Amino acid sequence: MAVHAVKVEWTTHIQKLRAIRQRVFIEEQSVPLELEWDGLDDEATHFLALNEMGLALGTARLLTSTGQIGRMAVLKEQRGRDIGRQLLKAAIDEAVAVGLERVFLHAQMHSEGFYRKAGFRPVGGEFMEAGIPHIEMELALPIPFRPSARDRGLPLVNPKASRKEDAPNVSTTFQSESDCRDAIMQLIALARRKVLILSPNLDTALFAHDRTLAAISEFARHSRHASATVLVADTKAIAEIAHPLLELVRRVPSKIEIRRLPDENVSIRSFVVVDGAAIWVQTDPQAYVGWFNLNDRVEARRLSDEFAALYDRSTDDPELRLLTL
Repeated sequence: MAVHAVKVEWTTHIQKLRAIRQRVFIEEQSVPLELEWDGLDDEATHFLALNEMGLALGTARLLTSTGQIGRMAVLKEQRGRDIGRQLLKAAIDEAVAVGLERVFLHAQMHSEGFYRKAGFRPVGGEFMEAGIPHIEMELALPIPFRPSARDRGLPLVNPKASRKEDAPNVSTTFQSESDCRDAIMQLIALARRKVLILSPNLDTALFAHDRTLAAISEFARHSRHASATVLVADTKAIAEIAHPLLELVRRVPSKIEIRRLPDENVSIRSFVVVDGAAIWVQTDPQAYVGWFNLNDRVEARRLSDEFAALYDRSTDDPELRLLTL
């Protein structure tokens, strides 16, 4: 029998919500009454898992004031039917809809794996709550798409800046970290549709810098057809340091993809191609030396073809896989 998680009002569904939590938390897990009924239910958004007969099988709640998901409870005889996942997804979807940037929860230790599969990550260490070992876990939420001024028919603040066709076909060299990074940001600031990034080690000085991440985030949020593809070689190192770009990918998974380069014949260069026109090339990943051009379609096509050939042999590496609901 099908089960669906739905948002409900506390005032109209109080009996069903309380009944499930009474059985699971108070009777089964011996949670004290004063902790279970904490006075926050009136201000929370609640969810019920209902079967086709209208029977309530599970609950969850979201405190939009703090972003905390809690009171996740499924009747003992109904567990193992994917009900918890549906309740969690309903709460996360609501958090996205109301504009929250993150959600968190206090997971019982035996449930940590369940929440990890939903994309949550631990914050801090184990602690006791209601006599039960818990760990705090959080999830950064997808950034909602916001149409650009062009998409909404509004006047552009600087319309010439967004037209690569108007830029001269002139190559400019860079020989320092800051100039190298500034060149990348110039390209991404012009992006409207597609960004290709080949960077074997995804240099943190370039691609983990706050301004670079902000530029990529802005591109993903304001371009309706935005897509960015990143090819890297050292996936283990990138995952181990929790590279900030991975967090951005988690928040806009439909817009940004990271894959592992093939082991053989990997180019030692790093390069970026934007919208088949603007290019940035770092000739040696160990030195901030190279050149960029805001309008070189011939070289952009050649680099795009090289990127496509590498992409065809690339893999979705488990080190970088971002688990979602």
